[in-house]
Amino acid sequence: MPINTEHDWLRIETPELPPGAETYAKGERKAIVSKDDQGHWHLSIFCKNRYPTIDEIRDARFTFCPKDITMAIILLPDEHPYMRKNGVHLCEIEGEQEQADSLK
Repeated sequence: MPINTEHDWLRIETPELPPGAETYAKGERKAIVSKDDQGHWHLSIFCKNRYPTIDEIRDARFTFCPKDITMAIILLPDEHPYMRKNGVHLCEIEGEQEQADSLK
């Protein structure tokens, strides 16, 4: 599923995830990448003892998701089934590319 096939993330088998979701690890980081029923990308990145840095989030985002989409960090409720401690969650959002292009 990674968009960038030349990466140093290791794929991990996680049978408890929904079909199509994949888990990867790089050092102390883990990332879960998937697409929803409408084809929108979702990415969760987390560490065991800390939140990932912005550079680590950026690395995962551009490894696993297309470069030409806009993604936003979302705050999931604590009871959300995919909420992970020390996790950051990104979702593809529509209609923002034009706005981002106007800032160039």
